[in-house]
Amino acid sequence: DKYAPKILGLARKMLTDLAAAEDATQETFLALWQKAHLYNFEKGALLTWLYRICRNLCLDRMKRPAQKREVNLQPGILS
Repeated sequence: DKYAPKILGLARKMLTDLAAAEDATQETFLALWQKAHLYNFEKGALLTWLYRICRNLCLDRMKRPAQKREVNLQPGILS
């Protein structure tokens, strides 16, 4: 709760889509949970480490080609 607004703010600055920024924020905290054992308290602040994780996730998202989704407008047919 303490860091989420700051991480979301960074993601919003880097990604234009709010949903993508929210996803990146969630992925950041998931990475924190998975990699907490790698964090070194003597090297720097936790927020700095979270910013780095979020930044890298956002950069990865920006490198991906835009996903195209095909929508069929005919009733009764799903695609």
